[in-house]
Amino acid sequence: MNKIIFSFLALVILLHLEAHSVYAQDPCSDISLDTIRAHAPVPPKAEIISRKNTGGICEVILSINGEPVPLYVSKDFIIAGEMYSNKVQITRESLESVSAVISELKQEMAKKLAEDFLAIRDNLDTVAGITYTPEGKKNHTLYMISSPSCPYCNKAAKEIQPILDETGTQLKIIFQADGPARDKAAEAICQKIDLQTYNSNAWQSKSSEKACDEGVEIVHKSSTLAQQLGVRGVPTFFLEDGSQVVGANMLELKKLLSAN
Repeated sequence: MNKIIFSFLALVILLHLEAHSVYAQDPCSDISLDTIRAHAPVPPKAEIISRKNTGGICEVILSINGEPVPLYVSKDFIIAGEMYSNKVQITRESLESVSAVISELKQEMAKKLAEDFLAIRDNLDTVAGITYTPEGKKNHTLYMISSPSCPYCNKAAKEIQPILDETGTQLKIIFQADGPARDKAAEAICQKIDLQTYNSNAWQSKSSEKACDEGVEIVHKSSTLAQQLGVRGVPTFFLEDGSQVVGANMLELKKLLSAN
């Protein structure tokens, strides 16, 4: 009788332990980038910088191009967005906890980007579509990745000359364009126009007749080089040391160019 009772108790304890084990299983134990990619597109260079059990769901913070992206992941779904509990913004607390890691990753990415830029800088010089050199001493060279079809690029090109003159900075416009914009960029190269003429828009024809083969080839090469630098949008600027400014941020450019 005692053996039966003992066996029954042992069975109850075993079942309890198994149930507790299932309940306590870490929801992040089987979550990886492959799990996430099964549900949503994730860039190749993304990496997981944080993964933890949050309310029974695996909270994952990805680093995508140096920016933190929070997700809540299971084998069956992904939820993108903020999590709140008892009026506390759980996601924001998690992001703050990895801020140091994000900062370090951004520094590493900036260093790697500068190295990549310096490795192909000579090639960029050979495919510059337009070059502007101010009078007097040249202190800097600024590379502007641009497209004739980009309104922000055209606005920046018109606003930047006073900054170039004030800081003694040479500007080299590198075209990244395809489709009709590629033909327009090629046309600008083939006509060998200067910055002032480019900004006037008077040089543009209504067809692609002036887009010579040499210009098309240069735009193809320059677009390829821009892709190697990971440029995803224009305008993007590079200083001669590889420092990057994304977007038509004239204040930031002036600050950097005036620093030395």
